[in-house]
This record gives sequence, structure tokens and C-alpha cells, in this order.
Amino acid sequence: MINLHNNNILIGKKSFFLEACFLFFAGCLAGLVFINNIFIPLLVIALNFLYICSIEKNNNLTKIFVLGLMFGLGKFAIGLYWIAIAFEMANYGGFLLGFFAVFLLSLLLSFFTSFSCVVTKLIGNHFRSSRLGLVCIFATLLSLGEHLRGIVFGGFPWNSVGYIWSFSHYTLQGVTWLGIYGLGLLTYLALFSPLLLGIRPKYALFLVTPLILLFLFGTSRLLFFSNDEDSSISIRIVQPSINQKEKLNINLRKDHFQKLVNLSKKNLDKNQKTIIIWPESAIDFDLEDHSSKNKNLFSWIEYQHILISGATRRKYDLVEGKNKLTNIYNSIFVIGRKSELYHYYDKKHLVPFGEFIPLRHFFNIGNLVGSQMDFTAGKKNNIYSLPKLFPSVALLVCYEIIFPGEVIQGDRPDVIINLTNDAWYGNTAGPRQHLSAARARAIEEGLPVLRSANTGISAVIDSYGRYKYLLNFSREGVIESHIPQKIKPTFFSVYGNFPFFILCILILFLARLSRT
Repeated sequence: MINLHNNNILIGKKSFFLEACFLFFAGCLAGLVFINNIFIPLLVIALNFLYICSIEKNNNLTKIFVLGLMFGLGKFAIGLYWIAIAFEMANYGGFLLGFFAVFLLSLLLSFFTSFSCVVTKLIGNHFRSSRLGLVCIFATLLSLGEHLRGIVFGGFPWNSVGYIWSFSHYTLQGVTWLGIYGLGLLTYLALFSPLLLGIRPKYALFLVTPLILLFLFGTSRLLFFSNDEDSSISIRIVQPSINQKEKLNINLRKDHFQKLVNLSKKNLDKNQKTIIIWPESAIDFDLEDHSSKNKNLFSWIEYQHILISGATRRKYDLVEGKNKLTNIYNSIFVIGRKSELYHYYDKKHLVPFGEFIPLRHFFNIGNLVGSQMDFTAGKKNNIYSLPKLFPSVALLVCYEIIFPGEVIQGDRPDVIINLTNDAWYGNTAGPRQHLSAARARAIEEGLPVLRSANTGISAVIDSYGRYKYLLNFSREGVIESHIPQKIKPTFFSVYGNFPFFILCILILFLARLSRT
């Protein structure tokens, strides 16, 4: 006798397993958009498939959670694949361990997607929402999930959906009002519009209209209101293009330093006020060691020049009559003539497993930088007024620039300076995603960004997010320019993510009115 009940259970499990596999594949398709913007149509298909499977089908909350998790796992794994390259570069377990680390990170980040799916189902049932209402709730919660991802456990706000417009500086202008999360919310609404084409075309148009208006705003802003003025201060951004494996070779440190000096000195006008900018970790030795061996290293710096460079700062304490290394910092130093140290800034947002090991005492492993000691997070704010009538600057190390609303930690400066070393990730999507984040911060804050990267991509970005100069990946060279002028404080620079939260509340209120 055939047990129909057991057969139905087996068929149901098999069907759900296939559905979960399809959603993982859909997530992979969605992740491609962060590698190349031409894949936006695939993102539309993938997100609409996620909505149908997780929101409209009659699944319980556990299944919805799993489906959201599978989609997020695929999306993040593809979008962040380049992190695995760092493990090979550092000789730290190779690609195999690197891909395992990417899998674990993607799994963790996917919980925010699952959260959005489950809560959408709960709220939608409570509101008895129509498809329009459900779409509005889902778009809002996906955006709030991205915001939570940017602050929980230190935050990892990488590859928010608003960055898919990195190719369109017209659309990106919307972040001056709503920030990258607000732009992402309007993007989600537009991406879900095909779900309403066959029901109420005017509802589909309703979802797309805010993004169209934002594009028109950005176009008019750049055509009629943007300026193109530069200050009188010259800059020289140095990109030495040193391969990461060579950079880790301690026998080549002297050659690497000399390369930076030679690029900086070439045709340098000693009478022109100039800020020379070197990338993250450009200086390997202890700058605060004032012994004779370090005295003449910066003798080439003239009175009118200032060097801003990444370096490792070391702190020693007297232990049993001997100086013992107790803390190391990933820092930025401001250096003047005769090696005078004007200022230093210590990085606050440290990279997990790259600069510190979470719960290190549970792991008997070193970190990516090859040290048995974690870096220490800095405490002072990142704003500094340069001497000698130079402008005030906001100093940011590496991925500190990906945190919306956190790049200015004091009085509004004249320019943002971002030092990074993306050589860890090779010629992949990683350095380009990082550059897109820097561009978005320039527009959000209405401040120019000067970016020096070891192997690229170094850039001068004006206050409207336009690339004035780019030095592409793996190219050795120098960008010579003037600092673009800052503009008046933007709406976002004053109010931060508050307008985004108001927009979320407004859309949820509209969803409440849209009932079956």
C-alpha cells in the first residue's frame, strides 16, 4: 500500500530544495551587478524571483528565512569574491581558505536579507496588503537591512544596491538628499516595478517615478548649478604600483621607499604650496624613532611642501626596564620639512581578520598582515587643519570611506583624503567597488576626495562626484592637480540618514493604505 502522506512530504521537501537552489543561483546573478553594471537586468529578474518565492508563495517563516538566506549567500559570495585573493597574496592558506572565509562572511551578511523577507511576510499579513503594499514593504525592509548591515558588529556597508548607479553620476546626485541608503530604497522600488505591470501599469509607473525624478534632479544639478573651480593649493598623488608580494618582502623596503621619493621629487616646484600624498602603509619603518638613521629621509621636503602618508605607528611601554611593543596602529602621518611630524591619525574601523582577529583567544592563527599582534583602533577624530595656510582635511584609511555619514568626525573640512592599499585584491572588482564608495562620499558630503592607492585606483574626485583625474590599476605614476573647491553643505551632510528614515516611514504608511 502506498503511503500518500509520506510521498507528499518527500515531494514537498524536494520541491523546496530545488527552490532554494534556484534562489541561490538567482542571488549569484544579482551579485554580478557589483562586478559590472551591465548586469542590472539580471538583478531585476533575480529580485522579482526572490519576491515571488519568499513573499507571495504560501511558505512558513522558517522556509522564507532559508530562501532569503540562499539568495543573500549567492549575492554576497559573487559580489565579494575578490576578498579570497588577499589570502593568496598573504600566503595565508591560499584561495581555498580565502573562499571559505568569503562563504562565512556571505552567510553572515545573508541574515539581513532573511530578516527582510521574514518581517515583510509578517507585516504584509498584518496589514493584509495588496501586491503594491507588499512590494513597498519589501523594498523598505531590504534598504533598512542594508543600513543595519552597515552598523551592526562594527558594520560592513559594502555593495549596497545604490552603488549599481556608480556609472551614472547624474543618478548618484540623489545621495546629496537621501544618502546611499535612500538612493537604494528608490532603486529597490523601481526594480520591483515589473511585478505590477500585468496588474496595474500605473502602479509600476508609480514605483519608477521617484528614481526618474532623482535622475532629472541630478542632471539639472550638474548642468546648471555645479562649478568647476579649483583652489590654489597644488597636490601630487603618488601611485608607486608595488605588487603586494613584493611589498611584503622586507629586503625591498628601502627600494620601495626610494621609489616613492623619486616619484614625489620629479619636477616638483619647491616654491609652490604642494600637498604630496602617499598611499596606505607606504612607510614601513617607525616614523617616531628620531634616531640619526631617520633624520635625512625627508630632507627633500621643502618649506612649502607637506607630505601625507600611510604608515604603521608603534607604541612602546616600559616593561621590566625594557621598551616593549604594546600597540600597533594603521595610521596616517602629516610630515613637514626636516622630518617634522605635524600630526598623526590612527584608523578606527579595522578590518576583521585583516587587522584584528575577532575572539582571537579562541583561534590559534595569525592574521593577514603576518603579525601575532592585532592592530589597535584609534580614538581621535579625523579632522586636522594643516599648517602654513593649507586647508583642513578629513583623513581616512582604506575602507573607512565606505561608511556613510561617518567620514566627517568634527568640524567640516575642505577636503577628504583617503589612503588605501588595494593591492591585496589584485585587478578585480574590489578596487573598483572601493572607488565607487569614495565617489558616493564626495557627493554626500559636498567635499572633494583625494585618493592615493598603492596599485590603484588613485583619483581626484570633485564635490559633485566627477572624476577629474584617474590613475588606473597597476599603473605607476603621479597625479598632479589642484584641490577642487568644496561646495555648501549638502542636505545629507547636515541631517545624515534622517531623511532616509522619514522616507521609510512614509512608504510603510502608504503600504498600510494599500490593502487587498
